[in-house]
Amino acid sequence: MSVNLLLIGANEATTQELVSLVDATLSTTAVYQKATLSNYQNFDVQQFDLVVCFTNRYDEMVKKYGKEIVVAVEFVPPTDFFVAVSRIQAGEEVVIFNNSTSGANVLLKFLKFYKLDHVTYRIVAFEECTESETKEALSRARYIIGTDGYVSSGKALYSKYQHYLLPDVVVIPSPPRSATAESVSALAQVVTAINNDKALKEARDISHKLAEQTKEISGIIQSASQSIEDTANTIVVVNDKLAAEVKNVQVTNGMAKDLSSAVEQIGTITTAIKYIASETNLLALNATIEAARAGDHGRGFAVVASEVRKLSDQSNKSTDNIRVFIMDVQKVVDQIVPALQKTVDEIIKTQAEVERISIAAQEESKAMNEIIQKLQVIVNVSQELNTAENKSFSRA
Repeated sequence: MSVNLLLIGANEATTQELVSLVDATLSTTAVYQKATLSNYQNFDVQQFDLVVCFTNRYDEMVKKYGKEIVVAVEFVPPTDFFVAVSRIQAGEEVVIFNNSTSGANVLLKFLKFYKLDHVTYRIVAFEECTESETKEALSRARYIIGTDGYVSSGKALYSKYQHYLLPDVVVIPSPPRSATAESVSALAQVVTAINNDKALKEARDISHKLAEQTKEISGIIQSASQSIEDTANTIVVVNDKLAAEVKNVQVTNGMAKDLSSAVEQIGTITTAIKYIASETNLLALNATIEAARAGDHGRGFAVVASEVRKLSDQSNKSTDNIRVFIMDVQKVVDQIVPALQKTVDEIIKTQAEVERISIAAQEESKAMNEIIQKLQVIVNVSQELNTAENKSFSRA
């Protein structure tokens, strides 16, 4: 995570001083774009977290961008520069050459700080003076000082005004300046604070998103849990119905077995009746023979014996028919009993599977409830984190 900086210097040379400062102290925490006084208004400041300028341009930048995003840094020339100035003969006039009065005053402040008041100083702000004023000041100057961005070879003093300079003029450019410790500390503190705010905001956004997603997942799981619970309840009902059905089939199977036993008993009785009918038929035949021997006296008995024999024949035929019917019933019963038993076995097997599914559904429902509880813990932690972050932002 990086802070986006807009570095604004008076020109490319002074902007490069800001670049060197950022590269040396904030290279891992900041990225930047470079601008000068001639083009900084072309940049969209909303793309940047911070505008960094020199102290002499602070009020100007605050007026344009607001105090909240502007930080000023102060640069001081190296000691060698002040030593060179101290060697100028007392009473001489020294021109401080700069593009602006405010920029020259920064240098003047340090000259006074080092008590280099053995000479007098005259500020020539070439972007604020008329051409004639600049010409008049430079054409009489025996000593000219300033930052290397303005008075070094190839810079404004020479590229624009060399023809005004005395042949023996002494020009003392300040070597590359360094930022004061106070400026570095202030800039680092602001960048760190912005980074912290960004980190807190990102953490808050992630926490909020996590809480929302967790709530959504929790809702889905609750629906799934309810569905599983409903399924489990339905399975219990189905299981109860299967148990009742098993009981009914078992009762039917028992009745079929009882029917089979009754049919067997009927078959036994029918066999006995057939045996009796055969014996009756044999007795009727014997009676007919005896009646024939008796002649006219046995004629009436013969008639009775004949009727008994007819009845015996009818009993035999009826018994045969009953036997056929019993055999048919026995075949059906023999088929029903195994089929019913197979049905019972299948239902019992299905009941066992349903019971297993019911137990699994109950376990899944329990697991879902545990997940919901843990998700709720995450939601609570996220909410607490959001609250803490909001308090942190409010304190900031």
